Amino acid sequence: MANTVIQIKYSTTTAAPTTLNVGELAYSYASANLFIGNTTSTGVIQLPIGNTGVTATTYGGASIVPVFTVDAKGRITSATNVSISSAATITAGSNGSGGTFTNTLNVKSGSAGLSTNFVDAEDTFYITADNSFIRNTGTQSITGDLSVIGNLTVTGTQTLVNTSSLSITDSLIKLANNNTVSDVLDIGFYGTSNPGSGVVYHGLLRQATTGNFFLFKNITAEPTGNVLATGSATAANTANLRVNIVGGTISSLDSAIAVGQGGTGSTTFTNGNLITFNGTSLVSLANTTSAGTYGNSAYHPVITVDSLGRVTAVTNTAIAIDTSAITTGTLSVARGGTGNTAFTTNGVMISNTTSTTGALSVLTSATEGHVLQISSVGQPSFAMLQGGTF
Repeated sequence: MANTVIQIKYSTTTAAPTTLNVGELAYSYASANLFIGNTTSTGVIQLPIGNTGVTATTYGGASIVPVFTVDAKGRITSATNVSISSAATITAGSNGSGGTFTNTLNVKSGSAGLSTNFVDAEDTFYITADNSFIRNTGTQSITGDLSVIGNLTVTGTQTLVNTSSLSITDSLIKLANNNTVSDVLDIGFYGTSNPGSGVVYHGLLRQATTGNFFLFKNITAEPTGNVLATGSATAANTANLRVNIVGGTISSLDSAIAVGQGGTGSTTFTNGNLITFNGTSLVSLANTTSAGTYGNSAYHPVITVDSLGRVTAVTNTAIAIDTSAITTGTLSVARGGTGNTAFTTNGVMISNTTSTTGALSVLTSATEGHVLQISSVGQPSFAMLQGGTF
């Protein structure tokens, strides 16, 4: 048999020579490894499999975890121990989103809001949270009742309570809690309605600009930004308030309270003047004449009266009565009369008393030849003429 010469290349490093043809051998002085060239991407086959440099020992424990590096042939090329961290990260997978848990994570299978599943074939541990499980980030929805024991603090720019019934134990609700540096916020509440022409807003608030309370209705601009839109406080947007006022002072009204609402309909009155209703409101009547005493024994008052029965003018007029104006009664002797209402035809009137109140008497006679005789002690009388001296 002929001698066969096998030529072996060598390398002074731990790796194979850089030029190694298919089937050629190479030897490394530094690692005592034997290499054979091939057609794969690696270019060489290392024979035999040498040590990877990993220290032979036990890795992992109660407070440490092993960290391994594996090459393409599945060999562990390095191994270290790393202390267990208090934070564990769950990477997102096909069965849910990942998250980070701090300190200790205690999981009880079947607990309310949280269910667990461990698939041994996949070496996979699943944690599933339903809507009752409260998260610290993201959108949360709870389908059942939520009971909070202790104080509840809500931060953010908007809090919505979509409920048909709201019950609060506190009898006073504090609004505008941060309105302490300056008076810049309108304070109140409002609601919405749609009377058919679109959404409008109604409510009650205290305006920061004036300090007045405003009961408003049918405002088309929603009071966002804690301020009622400029120009919304108009007469057209002022709502009516039905209330029984039992005390206090009403002031700063834009107009007088109408008579139909229990008011006077007027804003001013003159001291001492009479008040009357003009069909719309109560008004103050000015004085019509000067105060005084009218009429006496020589004058009688002449009075002018308006439609309200008030004396609007009065004067004193001297008494001057025409005899034709006397239609009743008997004019006495004291007033230049006779004190009689009738006389006998052809009678003679005589006074039968010295009193001014007595009436005049009438003497009559139907006997021919009678003459009126004067008596020194009594009344004159008619009698026959007696003899004597004429």
